Amino acid sequence: MSVLSLSLLVQAVVSGILFGGVYAAIALGLGLVWGVMRILNIGHAALAILGAYLSLTLVQRAGMDPLLSLLVTIPALYLVGMGLQQFVVHPIRGRKEAELHTFLILYGIMVVVENLSVFIWSADVRLISAPYTSRNLNVLGLILPVGRVLSFLMAAAAVAAVYLFLKGTKLGRAVRAIASDREAATLMGISVNRLSRVAFGLGTATAAVAGLALGLVSSFFPGIQIVWVSKAFLVVVLGGVDNTLGLFLAALLLGVAENVIGIVGPAFVVDFVAYVLLIGTLMVRPQGLLRKAAA
Repeated sequence: MSVLSLSLLVQAVVSGILFGGVYAAIALGLGLVWGVMRILNIGHAALAILGAYLSLTLVQRAGMDPLLSLLVTIPALYLVGMGLQQFVVHPIRGRKEAELHTFLILYGIMVVVENLSVFIWSADVRLISAPYTSRNLNVLGLILPVGRVLSFLMAAAAVAAVYLFLKGTKLGRAVRAIASDREAATLMGISVNRLSRVAFGLGTATAAVAGLALGLVSSFFPGIQIVWVSKAFLVVVLGGVDNTLGLFLAALLLGVAENVIGIVGPAFVVDFVAYVLLIGTLMVRPQGLLRKAAA
């Protein structure tokens, strides 16, 4: 391999790792809700796009720094998530075919959010920017876009925060108990409904981070959530729904794989390989390639 091709490969790997952070940020909330409540929130990526629009509005209308916009968007989406769990998900839990009905209702929520976004912000393609996001860092000859570095750091911080919450706090351990056995948790005096609201709210709050991480490195518009929820689903399947750190590693692996494949083959091959990997994983190892005992 020539020096030029080796440098190109290393650049692709590093860029893939950075972009994998965006996948991790989007998959984090999806995996949390799926793992704790056994609900596939198909509308999660739409909420991430909503978070991106909220950050964009705060940047453009209030002159707020993109990173500081998280101080508003995270609590806002946390409340949205709690509301969805209490008034949409909880009332149909326990009914016949509740999982299917929940999936369909959350799909409807996704459509509502998409149309609401078109009504408020139009269908134009948008990008979140700040004076520093378009700059590049040169580290040992590698070009690192500041926007991608920030997105990666935000994703890593979100993953670490959720992991520490689940592993290191009493409330987090109670959430994990619900994920393991809801009936046993109820018998132990754990308020399953209250903690389900917390889990759903926390999962939705991570969509605020995901939206900003996405908006800093890629253009977005209403409807693009279909692409991102499919990638998030792939990451969760690869990492395991009950493995926060495995999910993060799976996201980085996907980012690297897509970038490396992208420099040796046509663009359509990237998605082809990704979904072949998804199908193969579901058939051979549905619990996840990287699943372990971690939460």
